[in-house]
Amino acid sequence: MSDKFDVAIIGAGPAGSTAARLLAEKGYRILLVDKATFPRDKICAGWVNRLAVERFPYLQESLDTLMETPFYGLTFLSPDLLRRALYQENKPVGYLALRSRFDDGLRRIALEAGVEFIEGNGLLKMEEEQDAVRFTLQRGDTYRASVVIGADGAHSRVARLLSMRRCWQKQWRVVCANEDLPSSPQRVLSFYGEKPCIYVIPKFGDLTGYGWVFPKKHHICVGIGGFLKKGQSIKRLYFQLIRALQENGLLPEESIPQSVSYAIDPVGGVYSQRSLVKGRVLLVGDAAGFVSSLTGEGIYPAMVSAQCAAEVIDSAFRRGTITEKLTEFNLQWSKALGNYLKPPSSQLRKRLALKLLPLLFKSRYFSRIAARAYLYGKNITLGSN
Repeated sequence: MSDKFDVAIIGAGPAGSTAARLLAEKGYRILLVDKATFPRDKICAGWVNRLAVERFPYLQESLDTLMETPFYGLTFLSPDLLRRALYQENKPVGYLALRSRFDDGLRRIALEAGVEFIEGNGLLKMEEEQDAVRFTLQRGDTYRASVVIGADGAHSRVARLLSMRRCWQKQWRVVCANEDLPSSPQRVLSFYGEKPCIYVIPKFGDLTGYGWVFPKKHHICVGIGGFLKKGQSIKRLYFQLIRALQENGLLPEESIPQSVSYAIDPVGGVYSQRSLVKGRVLLVGDAAGFVSSLTGEGIYPAMVSAQCAAEVIDSAFRRGTITEKLTEFNLQWSKALGNYLKPPSSQLRKRLALKLLPLLFKSRYFSRIAARAYLYGKNITLGSN
């Protein structure tokens, strides 16, 4: 393997594999690197919204390989799980996947496009030269690339090595607990029906966040995430949620957590950074904080950010002005994802808590607005009253 590439991508999740595939299809020599060996798990509920499938047609062609099941709407549950507000469509509003399967599928699609791949070998050091970026992997191999994309997750080593970011500030950090509980297709069908909807439980346990139940084909994903208040424990809240769901007939009694995963997500974190570009390096996906402020969903914005990066990089190569052109990525992602990612103002957050949440279970109009905001990133407006 030659040590010089047009683009090197650190991280083979949805953002990294998407960028790799798009650039390889344009004829560039691409190196994709990941510290893990695939397939590998990732802490995630595994929700892929319909926007992603519509924007990237090759996902539609590989649904059976990538996804476990479609879902057709969502049911809001009150914090005590006694009241419901259902929003449903005739066609799938999204798909549920296991990240081990989904990410490995995207990686394979990238390799089919001609991408070269190194796994089980993480990034050790990186430095920018006059006409390239030189980086060394943990096994000692050194490579050079005209452009590097950092797609290596919320705790991005690329960002830290280049002093683009050291850590996420408190206001951008959401704590999550999540597990895909094994089940059988028959059991999932009996509990959630032929056209399942996901369950969303706002403010469970007075958490500034929500709990969820995502019924997949062979698993039931149960999780909870939000901003913890003093004295709150995400682990305690998670097991309280499990018990409450089972007591109310919303989760099979035999679904017992065995290996709960915990993580910190940088919701809306992209807005904390002045630039996602430094010289010949760009950040995408979780590494850049492309996570919805409203829902914590990150797969769709990760893939779109990668698409924007690929388009900007292609233009930079064609014009021969790489470092000057790459800065346009900051504008491109904002145009593509600004409405989807934009965090509500503090005033709107207060109004949502005081006005909209109680109305979820009283007004179909408000529950529809909230459901479409959750599923598709539609703007929430409450009028002037």
